[in-house]
Amino acid sequence: MGISHRGTSVALRERYAVPADSQTEFLKSVQSALSGAGVALLSTCNRVEVYVHDGANVGADQVAGVVLQLLEAHAGLERDAELREAVYVHYGETAVRHAFRVAASLESMVVGEPQILGQFKEAHARAEASAMVGPTLGRALRAALAAAKRVRTETAIGEGQVSIASVAVDLARGIVGALRGRHVLCVGAGAMAESALRAMQHEGATITVCNRGEAQRTALAETFGARAVPLSELEIQMQSADVVVVSTGSAGYVLSLEMAERVMRKRRGRALFVIDVAVPRNVDPEVHRLEDVYVYNVDDLERRVDDGSARRGDAVQAAELVVDQEIAAWRTWVHELGAKEAVVLLRARVSEVLTAELERTLAGRLKGLAEPEREALRVMVDAMASKLSHGPISTLKGMPAEAQAGAVGLLTELFGLAAVSPNQSSERAS
Repeated sequence: MGISHRGTSVALRERYAVPADSQTEFLKSVQSALSGAGVALLSTCNRVEVYVHDGANVGADQVAGVVLQLLEAHAGLERDAELREAVYVHYGETAVRHAFRVAASLESMVVGEPQILGQFKEAHARAEASAMVGPTLGRALRAALAAAKRVRTETAIGEGQVSIASVAVDLARGIVGALRGRHVLCVGAGAMAESALRAMQHEGATITVCNRGEAQRTALAETFGARAVPLSELEIQMQSADVVVVSTGSAGYVLSLEMAERVMRKRRGRALFVIDVAVPRNVDPEVHRLEDVYVYNVDDLERRVDDGSARRGDAVQAAELVVDQEIAAWRTWVHELGAKEAVVLLRARVSEVLTAELERTLAGRLKGLAEPEREALRVMVDAMASKLSHGPISTLKGMPAEAQAGAVGLLTELFGLAAVSPNQSSERAS
């Protein structure tokens, strides 16, 4: 379940963005409400998604309702009509395919951008470190990461302009002309800031890194031959900057309307261009209303994105083929999982019936039988259970994965097993 840049505003996405230091707590609330389900959370500037493996078979609709309410509670709302209008819910293999496509950047604002793979990996690692992802969901997310790595190594999808940062730099170039010699102020020292700096360094811009953490800003500045200043100097640095790129992990506004007003009085009519690529936004939207101030956020960038789909059409098709192959491998694993469950339960069911009959006899007509003889009969019954179930089990194991699906369902119905059907397995695995 989630929302993304497709069909939603940055205002909605920032309302539901979960900061890194709050994500484990949010995952715990979902897991607690769903009786220990496997859960994972992906929260980026372009999407907020919750992945759930309903191990307790609570039911897809109930799971979706619980997650929706917890998202609204996170935002401090009881019911959000805008969220309910925009949210999408995927089940079963459709959910698995969506996760594969997200990790492979096929669902990204800029198809082929590299950041999402790292973000997806971090989301999986966070859920796994908190022991909340569970074995089945963990397997699905690891498979998504493997598919994404294949996409990046086996296709040309990453060629060309493939990041929000590169789009932001292109926008800055269009605003102020050539960036050589221009003063670019980069506020933040995360992955997005680093990506923007790499492109701007290539353009010959004079760069200043402004960030709260001294170690991060110093390391980033040294990497790109830039100047590093503390966040407390932001207002002073903005007075001389030509372009300001803002991307911090702050949950609030780093650039307020009041600060922007003071800066513009000092600039004496010189236009200021601000590119806010953070979600939640780091720049108060009211700043854009000031005269000679132009603020662009991720929604504005999306409208300017040329994802190169025409130029990279073959690469996208190749990436889709990789995803299809990895989904087929996932589907085989799901069917095999269902077959393994059926094998275990069938053997247990046969043993249960035979053992029950033996114990009833031992308590009746053979109640005087000595313990050694009793144990010998139990060993015999166990051997009978193995032989009786050997035929069906061998046949099941020898079937192709797709054929196993129907066989598992038939065994479940005929023997009253507690196993799940392959479709349910796929749904639970998502």
